[in-house]
Amino acid sequence: MLVPQDGSAASEGVLPWVARLATALRGEVTLLRVLPLAAEPTGTEPGETSATDSGVQQARSRLEALVSDAHLAGTTRTAVERGPVGDVIAACSAEHDLVVAVGDVRWTAEGSVSGRLLAEVILRSTAPVLALSSAFGERPGRVPRQILLAVDADGSHVALMPHVASLARLLQLEVTLFSSVPLGRGRQELTAAAARLQALRSDLRHAGVAVRTVSREGNPGAAIVEYASEKSIDVIAIGAGRSQPAGRLGAAAEYVLMHSEKPVLALAARPREPGEGLRETEAPVARASAA
Repeated sequence: MLVPQDGSAASEGVLPWVARLATALRGEVTLLRVLPLAAEPTGTEPGETSATDSGVQQARSRLEALVSDAHLAGTTRTAVERGPVGDVIAACSAEHDLVVAVGDVRWTAEGSVSGRLLAEVILRSTAPVLALSSAFGERPGRVPRQILLAVDADGSHVALMPHVASLARLLQLEVTLFSSVPLGRGRQELTAAAARLQALRSDLRHAGVAVRTVSREGNPGAAIVEYASEKSIDVIAIGAGRSQPAGRLGAAAEYVLMHSEKPVLALAARPREPGEGLRETEAPVARASAA
């Protein structure tokens, strides 16, 4: 998995949890620090480390220290790159099965974006992005045991399906297929939503995944966050960016990222080629102990 670092306490604070996740997945971790060019407008607070040769060495030393501090040794490599942050992370995502990114997405009343780098990473990454809030490291919780996949009529969940199935097998997760239909849409739409859930349930059960289905009426984003909180869901998986204006993630995905304290697994709704899902080991993976 690819774990971008920006030198902040928030990005470094999630690394012990990332180490436990990597152990459960039997995967390798790449800690990536991107040093923006001096003239690059990143939309984030400027870091203290510059893109000079000495800055690169300083960043490299810090990453090596983090590997030791977070008990990532043996499964981790480090990389320091110079260039536009979003471009570099997007390019590196093609070589990884999962991106773990820390940040917050906020849309102001004027329509401007706070935390737009995270939104850019989600929209441009070729691997699914596990988005963690800036406060996640303060109360990281357990390695996931339950994941909710938001299923909608426009099919934005389709690109995430193989990744959710792979994670479920690797971590022995129970999957909740969740559909929310806005109030007043009528019986026909409710029936169609139920049919979608049953078809996906059959596919996942055939793949050996424990799965349940849940349907609710109401605002999709709010219903997802409410249910995840009620049922102690560990990760919310939701498609993003399908048929949306440029730079937007979609109303439901934006709401979930803004309001959920849970990790959010997001992927822009376009096929990843050529593979499907996370690479899996042949040996079964034992569930990690709760944090």
